[in-house]
Amino acid sequence: MTKIEYISFNGLISTSRLHTGLSKRPKYGQKGLDFLLNILYNVFVTIQVVASWRFEMQENQKFGAKLRELRKEAGLTLRELAEKVNVNFTYLSKIENGALPPPSEKVIRQLAETLNADKDELLALAGIVPSDIAEILKDPKAIERLRAERAKKEKKVAAVSKAAMSMPKVSIPLKGLYRLVLPIFLVIAVAASLWYASPTKALEVNIDRPASGTLGSTYTFSVNVSIEDNELLPLQRVDIIISKTSDPTSYKATLYDLPKADSSASTHNPSEGTGSGTATVAADADANWDYWHGTGNVTWEGTGYSFSPSPSFGYGYTSGAVGTTTITYTINWTPPSGWPAASDYKIEAKLTTSTQSPSGGTTFTKTSDVFTLSSAATPTGGGGAASSSKTTYVYAKVDSQGEFTADVTAESADGNVELFIEEGVIGKTKTGRPLTRIDIDKMTSPPALPENTNRVALTYDLGPDGAQFPDGITLTLTYDSSDIEGGTLVIAYHDGTDWVDLEGPFTIDEDNHTISTTIYHFTLFAALEHVSPAAFTASDLTISPAEVEPGEEVIISATISNTGDLSGTYDVTLDIDGAVVATEAVTIAGLDSQVVTFTTTLNVAGTYTVSVGEASGTLTVKAPEAPPAIPEEPVVPEEPVTPEAPTVTPEEPVVPEEPVTPEEPVIPPPVTTTNWWLIGGIIAAVIIIVIVVWLVVFRRRD
Repeated sequence: MTKIEYISFNGLISTSRLHTGLSKRPKYGQKGLDFLLNILYNVFVTIQVVASWRFEMQENQKFGAKLRELRKEAGLTLRELAEKVNVNFTYLSKIENGALPPPSEKVIRQLAETLNADKDELLALAGIVPSDIAEILKDPKAIERLRAERAKKEKKVAAVSKAAMSMPKVSIPLKGLYRLVLPIFLVIAVAASLWYASPTKALEVNIDRPASGTLGSTYTFSVNVSIEDNELLPLQRVDIIISKTSDPTSYKATLYDLPKADSSASTHNPSEGTGSGTATVAADADANWDYWHGTGNVTWEGTGYSFSPSPSFGYGYTSGAVGTTTITYTINWTPPSGWPAASDYKIEAKLTTSTQSPSGGTTFTKTSDVFTLSSAATPTGGGGAASSSKTTYVYAKVDSQGEFTADVTAESADGNVELFIEEGVIGKTKTGRPLTRIDIDKMTSPPALPENTNRVALTYDLGPDGAQFPDGITLTLTYDSSDIEGGTLVIAYHDGTDWVDLEGPFTIDEDNHTISTTIYHFTLFAALEHVSPAAFTASDLTISPAEVEPGEEVIISATISNTGDLSGTYDVTLDIDGAVVATEAVTIAGLDSQVVTFTTTLNVAGTYTVSVGEASGTLTVKAPEAPPAIPEEPVVPEEPVTPEAPTVTPEEPVVPEEPVTPEEPVIPPPVTTTNWWLIGGIIAAVIIIVIVVWLVVFRRRD
């Protein structure tokens, strides 16, 4: 809808006079004509004001809805966002609800930066020209270029329009007639545009039910109460009546006074007792749905209602909220097995409000199309038929693009399956249409399992088959702990031929016996346990250090992995050159691993092959190195020993016999001989030693 610009009727009238040449006052009926024109003028201005107000409200709601969407994507609450952009929490809440216009450019830029959003998009929604664009428009040349481009486009459009339609000239007998016709035409055109541009919606009740069900089995349907355009419905009571179409008195189940606010699934059996079956009811109310009091008004099936006395009290729209609010009832009803089979049944939803007019006290009633209840079929055990099923209707929480507008939890009839779909997730059927329901069927004859696989939970068929969830949803299955053999638990799906394990990760709650993971489509799902026997492999052998001295300690480690699903014990041996050096027994859980470490020494130099299982490596023991040569100290020659002079002992003289008496002989002194060569050698050796010592000392200093 485009914004309607204000039009001056005075200018329109004066222009009309100018074109018709009516410079003089007509003789007859001028006062009446002016009076009628003034009335039409006031009506037209009123419509303009209303249109402008509605347009501004719609624009405000567009900006607020976009801001709310961006805030939720960023995972922020209203209060957190308000603190980040330094504005009041209440002010921001009113902007989101469309009660106030968009904020200033500065605040919008802060919002865009905080929410990681496109600031130009937010500014455009707010009807604000960005300051940088405004600065560009100050340049006359830029304006001229824009005008030139616009003139070219208008010229092309005008040429096409002229070729498509040519208006013939019409001669109007009464020159002033169109002065009256033109305002009337404009009033009708504007009123029609307002009527068709934004049709007013009112109180709506929708009943979504399966076309058929089985007696004695759970029949699930939903009732959605929706209020549009801030109409105030003082709802006092909601009743659901299920009855046989041809005999509503004998076969009737009345679920009296359903909860009018959020309520988890709880027992709400028919007021007629167990003869009318059993039931549970869950209520899911939007944020704008609450208890209120005030002046009530609502439109039901084309008739407007007001409520008295004023103020009225009841459940409905939160005061001041804008947009749509709903409460959705999910009802699981188990009809008695003895009710007539192959018969038509219907559902009535009755809404009782405060006293209203017209028709004071009339209850609003909505009746569903008929559905059929048949006898329970005897399972044949073939074809994987479902033994029980449950349907959760989600149409009230999925928009036209398939996006969930609120969190949804769907459960199986036996409570062993739970699907959690987070707000914002896209969910579509395999044909690309938005989801309206989720079916969970328990299978009696599921496909056969692969070898070494144990089924620890029943197989469930999630539907509609082939539905896609690109963002993923959470599937939780309850398993039977008594079936566990100590293997590996997984969730698997059937692709039509084989079972395929999901990649996980899997969250296993051993206390509650549940396993959860993310799924992206609907098909058959089951919780399985892989029970292949333990099998061990060794890898990642490390030798530290890889080269040692004889007798030096070396650490050898390897990773032992159990590739089977069951736990087992393995004797790990350390082999060096084929001889077992050490053995250690380890117990390892299925699909787990453990590092085993050995410490040893080798005394003989050489290269050895070290093995732990299939892993092997090389260890080198180095040969001992020869000790470094120690330089001999220089031999200092001993000082020469001066030999003693030889002592010559003269022989005693032979005393001649008498008679000749010789003269007493003269004994000469002993002669001492000096060895000068020896003395010179000693002196030379001393000098050489002194020189060598001097050179060594001074070289070390240098």
